[in-house]
Amino acid sequence: MRAEVGKKLSGALCWGVEWSQMLNLSMSFGPPHLEVSPVLRERKGGPHPRRPGRRRVNVAGVWWLWVYVAYWRIIREGTCLPSYSSRLRDKR
Repeated sequence: MRAEVGKKLSGALCWGVEWSQMLNLSMSFGPPHLEVSPVLRERKGGPHPRRPGRRRVNVAGVWWLWVYVAYWRIIREGTCLPSYSSRLRDKR
């Protein structure tokens, strides 16, 4: 990780930490906010005149960190939490 990115993330609110075997490790940083985008329901003649489209809502942070195909470990208050080499049940 580049030093300037590490400085921005250090001390920032961290949330949405997830681990999966396919995606490896991801987490969001910074205050969460909603991203709302309208999606029109299409039909042959175009958008339905009386029925609004569904909205897609995503909760996002200022930064999103995705660690893929890498060695990683998380340390909180001097204690090492699960890392890339931890047992599968410890990562969940």
